[in-house]
Amino acid sequence: MHFFYILILCFLSSLGHARIQIRSKNPTSIDKSAILPPTNYVYKTVSLKSNYTILDDLNHDSFAPGAGGVVEIKGNNDFQWSIEHISNLVHIVGYKNSSKYIHFPELKDGAVATFSEYTATFFNAVLTPNLIFNFTTTFMESDTGPLMWTVEAYSDRDPRKVLKLRKPESGNARQRFVLKKAAIQDN
Repeated sequence: MHFFYILILCFLSSLGHARIQIRSKNPTSIDKSAILPPTNYVYKTVSLKSNYTILDDLNHDSFAPGAGGVVEIKGNNDFQWSIEHISNLVHIVGYKNSSKYIHFPELKDGAVATFSEYTATFFNAVLTPNLIFNFTTTFMESDTGPLMWTVEAYSDRDPRKVLKLRKPESGNARQRFVLKKAAIQDN
């Protein structure tokens, strides 16, 4: 089963590169135990480099530039984002064909993502089951671990969905994303 995930990830990132660090004790070779469903899936940090549409896993709304320079999550758009591999497993995410990057002015719980031409916030991409991604800051809060990208309302008075940093949560937290590879265009 792990081999299948590796093949799909490599296929989706064919123009860039993808490296999965397997930290599981389950073997990736085919034997009788590989036929059984995995009992304990281990999340994997991966390295990506390509252009993607970043979709919220709940309803497949995608990231888009929003009013006031914030990153909004909107339906029915196909904005392309460039995920750039910086070093090791560290990435930055920029708006394709521009010099603007996703930036959190403060690395704290509840911070809202903005666009910046001068700074970008570093992230790790974490591959979860079914090729769903979590994005985490490289900065770790001592008591909770890394902060995660989260989709939620801008404020109590402004219901538009935006990208924020939040502590890891389960249940209704919208912290899972799908990467849709950009179509290759001939020049």
